[in-house]
Formats: sequence, structure tokens, C-alpha cells
Amino acid sequence: MMEFCARHGIQPQVESLPMHEINTAIARLRSGDVRYRFVLDGPV
Repeated sequence: MMEFCARHGIQPQVESLPMHEINTAIARLRSGDVRYRFVLDGPV
């Protein structure tokens, strides 16, 4: 499957929010407003 995706340029759909917006993220999870993968970005 990984080879197929690489060959056809298929990439995951990811939405990210900064860690300081965690309350927004939780609210969106509870309301069902998150689609596909949801990631919180932390400090680097």
C-alpha cells in the first residue's frame, strides 16, 4: 500500500493546531468538527 501511495502521489490529509490552542482542539473533537488526522504541534 505504501508503494502504491508513493507511486500515485497519495498523501494523508492532516490538520494541525499549535499546542496553545488545545482548548479549541478539544472543543472541535467534542463537536465532531475534526476530519481525518488532527495533530497538535508542540514547541520545537
